[in-house]
Amino acid sequence: MRLDLPVTNEVWLAGLDVKPGNRRVLHRVIVRAKSRGGADDGSGNGVMLCGWAPRLAIAKFTDGTGKRVPAGAKIDFELHYTTTGSPQTDQTEVALYLLPGKPQREVTTRAAVQLDLNIPPGSDESRDSAIYGFERPATIYSFIPHMHLRGRWMQFELLMPTGKRETLLRVPRYDFNWQTSYQLAEPRHVPTGSWLIVTGGFDNSTTNPANPDPKKRVHFGQQSWDEMFIGFFDAADDPGTTETTSVSDAPATGGVRKRSEVFH
Repeated sequence: MRLDLPVTNEVWLAGLDVKPGNRRVLHRVIVRAKSRGGADDGSGNGVMLCGWAPRLAIAKFTDGTGKRVPAGAKIDFELHYTTTGSPQTDQTEVALYLLPGKPQREVTTRAAVQLDLNIPPGSDESRDSAIYGFERPATIYSFIPHMHLRGRWMQFELLMPTGKRETLLRVPRYDFNWQTSYQLAEPRHVPTGSWLIVTGGFDNSTTNPANPDPKKRVHFGQQSWDEMFIGFFDAADDPGTTETTSVSDAPATGGVRKRSEVFH
């Protein structure tokens, strides 16, 4: 669903908020800005403004930063639902908070994504990874790990051009029903040539009480009983540089590589 903004000029957002309606069926909300000739994240629906998942509290962007909505852009609302076997209705609300003017830095939501999931039946520790490469110097502000019901843990590491490796975030007990955004106490500047390495594990065993079916081999998919492996993060390129969201020929959801045992 796409809606026009009540203004026709370019606007800058200080933040967004999603008020979910029917939590019984609402799986995820993605809000994007779609403009003619504008940037796109590979979805065909524009660039991401925010995403909502169960229990996720969406914080406003860091002071001095904001997200740009071009003049004439439409706001694209993508809502994912899970079936229940009975008719349902939903009225989800989204609030957009405007800045009085252009901020110092434009922040964008980026992602390291692993599409090639192949989680064996019964496995209590099936590991995967994804990476994102920085072709411009940038500052990272926050992270949002995203998996589904078999997600067990996720870790974000920074690999510097010097070879130094640093853990920026580790979530040892991931919970699909209690997802959150992790704001860095001190935003992390990264130089050109750095890599964000995202690793994580899935529990597809009978000891996982949330597991829909431990006998099933699980792949990437949209429904809760499928799986995802996405390391979302908000970052802003240094002033005077142009954002590049991908360093490979993978989908434009981020700098993505296929599974590599090097990072397992």
